Amino acid sequence: MPQYPYQLFVKTTEGGYQNAHGHIIPGTDSWINVSACRDETENGTKHDLNDGSFYDYSSIIYTPKNCPKLNNGDTIEVRNGAEVRLKGTVKLFSEGLFNCRIWA
Repeated sequence: MPQYPYQLFVKTTEGGYQNAHGHIIPGTDSWINVSACRDETENGTKHDLNDGSFYDYSSIIYTPKNCPKLNNGDTIEVRNGAEVRLKGTVKLFSEGLFNCRIWA
């Protein structure tokens, strides 16, 4: 089995604007494949930070070191072909020595 058997997708929205009458015209959503990955499901785990705050997450996603940085709040999916294994939002992105971790 490969180290990163799945694909990580990020949802992007493009083209929203406000027309001459002041009406908001929504943009279109699309999914972009950003990296190979693997995921581990947790059961509502909390990650405590040094400043006393914490992140409540249900999964950790591991990617190769060359994964682009994701922002907190980005909507993501982990896919195995057409099957969506995980859908969530980025709680924390961390770049380690050998890989990147995404808490979702």
